[in-house]
Amino acid sequence: MKKTIAIIEDDRIARESIKDILEIEGYNVLTAKDGVEGYRIIKEYIPDLILCDISMPKLNGYQLYEQLQTKSSLFVIPFIFLTAKARKEDIKTGLRLGVDDYVTKPLDYDELLGTISRRLNKRALIINETEERFKIFYENTLTGIFILEKDKIVFANPKFYSIIGYEVDDLNNEELLNIIDLKNRTDFIQNINNCYKGIDKNFFSELNIISKDKQLKRVQIFAGISTKNGKKVIVGLLMKSHYESINNKEKIVVDDLKITNKQIKITENINNKQIVCIQLAGDLSIKNTQNIKENIIPVLNKYSIFEINLINVENIDLTFLQLLYSIKKKIEKDKKKIIFNTEIPDDMKMLIELSDFYEILK
Repeated sequence: MKKTIAIIEDDRIARESIKDILEIEGYNVLTAKDGVEGYRIIKEYIPDLILCDISMPKLNGYQLYEQLQTKSSLFVIPFIFLTAKARKEDIKTGLRLGVDDYVTKPLDYDELLGTISRRLNKRALIINETEERFKIFYENTLTGIFILEKDKIVFANPKFYSIIGYEVDDLNNEELLNIIDLKNRTDFIQNINNCYKGIDKNFFSELNIISKDKQLKRVQIFAGISTKNGKKVIVGLLMKSHYESINNKEKIVVDDLKITNKQIKITENINNKQIVCIQLAGDLSIKNTQNIKENIIPVLNKYSIFEINLINVENIDLTFLQLLYSIKKKIEKDKKKIIFNTEIPDDMKMLIELSDFYEILK
C-alpha cells in the first residue's frame, strides 16, 4: 500500500517541487499552504508522515505540531520540519518539542528522501511491535474488544464472541445492530451517531444482545471514536453485565464495599501539598459505583496528589473502570498527580490495564 505524506508549506513553488519528487517516488501526497489548512487535512486523512515548514501564516509549524500532540490518533505520526532556519536555537526548539527530524533549505532531495524512508521504516517497526503486543492482549483479555466501521463489525476478539454467544467470525462484516435487542437499538444508534458527528468522544451503554440461540445476553459496552486506515471507526470494549452474573449463579459471595474515613484519608504532607489516600476493596461493580463516585468526586478538588489503592478486589466491571478512567483524566487535566497501587488477581489486573487502552477512545 502506498504511504501518504502531508506537505504543509506556504511557498507554492517549494510545495509543488516537493510534491512532484514524492509522487515520482511512489508516495500519495497531500498539500496545504498554511498550518490551519494542514491541520484540517491531517485530521481528515491521517497521513503516514508530515513535512512541515516553520514560518507560516495563521498557524506556524511549532503551533501545528503542538496541536497535533493533543490528539491521540495524530501525535504518533512522524513529523519533520522543513525550514530555512538553520540556527542551532531553532533546531533545538524543534527537537525540544519532540519533532522526529529537521531538514534545512535549500533542500537536498536525496537527504530528504533518505530521512523520510528512515522515519517510515521506524514507524513500521513500532506499529508491528504494537500490533504483536495487542494481539497477545486481545487474545487473552477477559473483555470483548470490537471495531465498527459505520455499524458493521470489522474486527472482534474471541472473548467478544464468547460473551454474546456466537462462534468466532460468525459476525464478520455484519451489522452489530442486528443482534441488539430492539428496545435498545434507538439509544445505541444515537450514541454511535454522536461519536461520528463529534458531539461525543465516547459513550457507555448497558443493553441486551440476542445470542445465536436467541437468548438475551445483558452486556456493558464502553466505546468511542478512533481512526483506522484514515477512516473513522468505533472501537469498543464489551463485558458481561454484573446483573447477569448474579442471575446465573445460585450464590455469589463478595464483601460489600464500605467507604469509611479510614479508606479516604490524608496520609502525609509533601512540600505543603496534601496527599489523599483512597482505598477501595471488595465489590467494585455497578451496584457500588455510584457510592464510590459520591465519596471520591468531592475529594478531587481539595488535594494535589492522590494515591488509589485497590485491595482484595472480588468483582469489577466496566462501570467502575469508566469511573476510574474519568477520575484519572480529571486529575491529569487539573495537572495534579495520581498514583495507582493494585493488589488484585491477575485476571482483574488485566481489566485495570484497560485504562491505558481507553487512551485511544479519547
